[in-house]
Amino acid sequence: MSRLIKIIISLSLSIFWSQKTWAYQSPLERYIATPTIQGVNNGWSLEVGLLTGHFRDQYRISKGNQQWQYFDYNEDNKVIGLGYRIGTLTFAATTFENSYFKRSYMTSVEHDLIEVGRFNFDVNLGLVSGYDKDIYKSGIFLSEELMLSVLLGVSYRFDWLNFGGTQLVPKFRLMGTEAYLLNLEFEF
Repeated sequence: MSRLIKIIISLSLSIFWSQKTWAYQSPLERYIATPTIQGVNNGWSLEVGLLTGHFRDQYRISKGNQQWQYFDYNEDNKVIGLGYRIGTLTFAATTFENSYFKRSYMTSVEHDLIEVGRFNFDVNLGLVSGYDKDIYKSGIFLSEELMLSVLLGVSYRFDWLNFGGTQLVPKFRLMGTEAYLLNLEFEF
């Protein structure tokens, strides 16, 4: 009798698993194939900077035995980025004029963490060029001018910002303990 029960259970499980398409996907395929935001499809996006602010008014530099020199931050970063969304991940290439008035380039992966109503919370992990490790103290530098960047973000989806299939999404981001950004993303 126990052998018959094992056969029935085995057949039932094999029929059940054969009906599930996700059973044949890798864990990574299942993970990125499930979007966290309702109504967001895979596809291209363009992100532009609207506003940049800093938590301090100035930064300081000391070279050798010289006294500290104080400088104002750049608060017009001219951000422009191109991204492609696959499920909960967005792969992006971005360029901007950083807080120290140097051109920076970033390749990044953004991951949607959680959705609360129309709010989406995400984390962005990227490699950024153009920062000087002697000046920017909040970064994780991999070389003299290549830094690992972590940005935390929140966005909100307004229904009335959808124009013929192009959704406009305002995004607020924190860049470490140094700066905050308000960008506008165009999702195509």
